[in-house]
Amino acid sequence: MALPNLKPTEDYSLETTTTREFYIYPGYSESSMISLRVCAVLGTAFLVIGILGFAFPALMSMHLASMHNWMHVLSGALTLWISMHFAPPAAKRFCLIFGSFYLLFGVLGFIAGHPGVSTLGYVDATRYLWTPIDRLIELGTADHVVHMIFGIVFIIAGFVKVKESPIRQKIISETQ
Repeated sequence: MALPNLKPTEDYSLETTTTREFYIYPGYSESSMISLRVCAVLGTAFLVIGILGFAFPALMSMHLASMHNWMHVLSGALTLWISMHFAPPAAKRFCLIFGSFYLLFGVLGFIAGHPGVSTLGYVDATRYLWTPIDRLIELGTADHVVHMIFGIVFIIAGFVKVKESPIRQKIISETQ
């Protein structure tokens, strides 16, 4: 289906199409960009935590073993890729799925965790130590809290209503 030959009219004037939302992602309103922004910000945070974790394995009292850092780097890279290459509706779905996973992972840490001392030697005793992969990944209370916060922020971004701008709606209605 080809787009109609649009002639410059009042509805498609330069003033209407050069708003900030047009240059961010053509045709989507400012409020629908939230999921993309959250992906960009949290993706960057994942990368920073992952990279800093190699130098400071007890950063913010987290258990940042090498495997855990690589998981953060991969999560950050994936999230940043989503923020740069997908439209807001796809980013919204990603936020819901990824956020649900991280929230579940954080809650599971509190359920499966037990009082203990890290065998990797990075952090002192913690109340909710969980070892999903023995001798590779150990998660403590701080890890569970961070996973839950990230999960909740992703889920909130996923529930933000994606609405199209009036320009895009008019173009779609004229092509049908």
